[in-house]
Amino acid sequence: MDVVQEAEFAADSVIDPDDRALANEPLSDLGNARRLVARYGNNLRAIGDTRPSWLKWDGRRWTGDGAKAAALGYCHSTADAITQEAKALDDEYSSSPAGEG
Repeated sequence: MDVVQEAEFAADSVIDPDDRALANEPLSDLGNARRLVARYGNNLRAIGDTRPSWLKWDGRRWTGDGAKAAALGYCHSTADAITQEAKALDDEYSSSPAGEG
């Protein structure tokens, strides 16, 4: 699998997260870890306790090749998605009848 195919596979297998539910996670390392798992847990594994090694799913197997870079990219995407979570909350409250939000 070449890099382009791998990127396409990874994009196709991303979990469609519930932004509204993730918005209730705390704005902390723990909350962000939960967000990362909810969004990319099917493509990424941490091995080890204090300084983990990373594995990524390449469509056939778990591999360490490029996994650290993939983990960093997933972390950045997870942080960027907090804006979507806030928008989901805003959409929910702005669409509810007056006095119910």
